[in-house]
Formats: sequence, structure tokens, C-alpha cells
Amino acid sequence: MSLTIRLFIISKGFHIDKSPCYGSVYLDAIGGGVLEYDVIIVGAGPAGSTTARLCAKKGLRTLLIEKDRFPRYKPCGGYLSPRVLRELDFDIGGVIESSISEMKLTFRLKDPFSIVSQDPIGYVVMRESFDHLLCRKAQDEGADLYEGRRVVGFQEDMEGVDVSIKGGESVRCRYLVGADGARSIVAQSLRGGVMRRAGVAFQGEGRLAGVKQRRWSFVHLDFGGVPYGYGWIFPKGSVVSTGIGVLFPSKGVNLKSRFERFIGCVDYIKGMNMERTCFYPLPVFSAEDLPVSKGRVLLVGDAANLIDPMTGEGISYTVRSGKMAGEAIVSAIKGDQKGISRYREALECTLFQDLTVALKLAKAVYRFPKLTYNVLKSNKNLGLLYLNILAGNAHYDAFSREMVEGIRRRLRGKSRPRLHYPWNLGKRRPTPFSSIGINGHDTEHGPSHFHSNDSKEVFSTKPRK
Repeated sequence: MSLTIRLFIISKGFHIDKSPCYGSVYLDAIGGGVLEYDVIIVGAGPAGSTTARLCAKKGLRTLLIEKDRFPRYKPCGGYLSPRVLRELDFDIGGVIESSISEMKLTFRLKDPFSIVSQDPIGYVVMRESFDHLLCRKAQDEGADLYEGRRVVGFQEDMEGVDVSIKGGESVRCRYLVGADGARSIVAQSLRGGVMRRAGVAFQGEGRLAGVKQRRWSFVHLDFGGVPYGYGWIFPKGSVVSTGIGVLFPSKGVNLKSRFERFIGCVDYIKGMNMERTCFYPLPVFSAEDLPVSKGRVLLVGDAANLIDPMTGEGISYTVRSGKMAGEAIVSAIKGDQKGISRYREALECTLFQDLTVALKLAKAVYRFPKLTYNVLKSNKNLGLLYLNILAGNAHYDAFSREMVEGIRRRLRGKSRPRLHYPWNLGKRRPTPFSSIGINGHDTEHGPSHFHSNDSKEVFSTKPRK
């Protein structure tokens, strides 16, 4: 039933009872035609739609409020780890643009190597399609969608939360979830106006013309070209997503000029028809004790600063935090007095532990990018661990220990002998850079191409049972 029909029914003095298992009417007119829900989620991105779908599936009166209308553009690399697919219990194959089984790495577009996996290490989507699908799935479970409406504030009392919408509208709920991204209105109010400085990215998307317009199954990451960050090139079907991201705030960095220099030096995307470019914030995880819940209000996804400070990946954490928030709210409405506080506990026992290690590691890695790049290149086990982290199959603990030990060996002059790369972590051979084109020569390693592949080992990035 649409929100318009529900509002019409209420205006006539009726109510709808959909969830008797929780002992409350489904919709109620409360003084002045204000609509009541069990939970309102502000923002219909992956975090918000995941929360809404879980709550609605459990019979809760659920409303999603989205400031834009679907399908809407969302700047993002669009990388999904296989873990995201496991967290979502429905098929998203229709919105996957590319399946990734190879990662190419360069340092300032030189000294390349590649890691190839037998199994996909990730998938790439267009966020407008992916987000729209997740929102529709929430609606299919009974959640209402209020799109094209901007939340401007909220007021909490002992029994619920009044949510104010631009234009004078007001909606009431028992619990409120802020899933409204890096510039979250809900987070600003919850944290008393305190917002941590975020990283920033500059992204461009376009299409390749003629023979270059082909699908490929690799992502390209370039380190050292920007402080505390990296450049990327992701395939999205016939669209190519390119960008430069700084994960920690850095003064005096002109991202736009560095972006233009970056894409101008990569032969295989030359001639790309750039269709759109934009800046956007990266609210990475920090060690600051910023609240993620308070009273009847919870934060999920980017609003809770749950972007990986090492890789910049965020969709996996948004989906997982959305599920945890939904479970906490369901528990609270069932009568668990500690239901909401369990959300913070769940985050601390899972996501926060891993992100804390990632934060410490990222500060070292991005401070000494050339050293850590060489360590990664010369250590096969480290590369495999990195792939499994990207795939969502491993935690940062083992990767951090291996990286620290590799750094110590290099600083002591006892590094392992250089191996011939790229490593073959699967049956497929990597695409040489010489065939796709990268400008520049490395005085130490010669032209930008790969050594021959002599490894016979086959690795899998599938999670162990």
C-alpha cells in the first residue's frame, strides 16, 4: 500500500493494523494528522534500505525518507566485495556491471605488478541501479518510501521522535535511523554539531570510444601520486570510473589537477569521453569516540563514519551496520530495554575491531607509501591476504602483522629476494600492462610491463568453511 493511500485513510479517521505481533496499530493519526511509525530511516542508500528491509520484514511500521528521487546518481567507485552478496539474501546479478578477478597495482604509474584470483574478488555496480534495487526490496517487504523530501531536523522525547521535513511536514516514530551519508543531518544533531573532518575524493566517469570500449575484469590502483590516498580505475560495463581519493585530510592538494594528470598518463583510457566529474567526502573511520547511537536515534553507514581507512571501501560496512541496527530496533520494540545499546556493542565487537587495526595500519602505509608498496610487491602471502581483505574474507590482524614484519625486514636490510611477478593466484594469466598501455619507464625495473609468470600455485579467495 502506497504512502499516499495510507495518508488518505488516516485523514478519514481510520487506522490500519498490520503488525498485531507487536501489540500496536500499524498507523495512527496523532494530533494534527502526524503519522506514526515504529522506525523512520533517513536516507535510502545501502545502509538505510538494508535497515528498512529487515525492520519491515519483521513486521515493524517502517518509513524510508530519501531527499532525491530514484533512480538518482551517487558518486562512488561502486566496488562490492563478495561479502556484500553474502549479506544480502537476494540476487543482485541484474545490477552488476563487472566481475573483478584481477588487481593491478602501480606506484606513480610505474613499477607495476598484478594479482590474479581464481575466484571473483569483487563486483562493480552503478550506484543508481544498486541503490534503487535495495530500496525496492525494502518496499517489497512493506516499507513505505517518501522520496524527494529532505529531513531538516528531529526532536526526541520520552516516547518517540518527531522528524521535521522541509516544507513544514512532520512524521513521528519510535526510533530514528540516520543513514543520510557523509553530510548527515541526523549525525550532526546527535553529535551536537561535532563532525569529524572527512577525506575527499574527485571522481570522473565516462565511456571509451571504438575499439577501446570493451569489458575487462581488473581494477587498477595507483599509489604514491597523492598523499594519504591513491588513484583508481574501475570498469563499470561500458562506463569507466576513475578517481583520486585522499583518505586523511591533507592541505595544499589540488585533487582536480592531480586527477587530470593521472588519467592523462594511462594510455588504455585515453580518449575517454568524460560525462561527469565531482568531489565527494570520504567519512573514514576514526579513533574518536563519536556516538553511533543515543536514546532513540542510531547512525549507520557513512553517517556513522564506517569507511575503511585503508582501502576507502564502505558498502560492505554500510550493509552490515544496517542489519545490526535493524536487529537492535526489532529487539527494542519486542521489549529488550538494552536493545539499542546492543547496537554499539555489536559494532565494537565486529566492525570497530577490524577498522581500528585498519586505521593504525593506514597511517603507517600512507606515510611511507614506497616502502610499503615494495613490501607488498615482494611478499606473496601479503598479497593474498590483501586480496582476501578486499573480498571480505579476512580481517586486518594477519595482514597488519605480515606488513609490519615485512617493513622491519626491509629496514634491517633482510628483505626476501624479489620474486617474479605478477603472482598467479588462479588459472587465468594477467593482462600485461604493455597491452593496455601505461606511460613511463622505471629506471630500476625497465619499461612498464610484467615479468613472465612461472608460478604454478593456485589460490582461492573463497571463505574457508
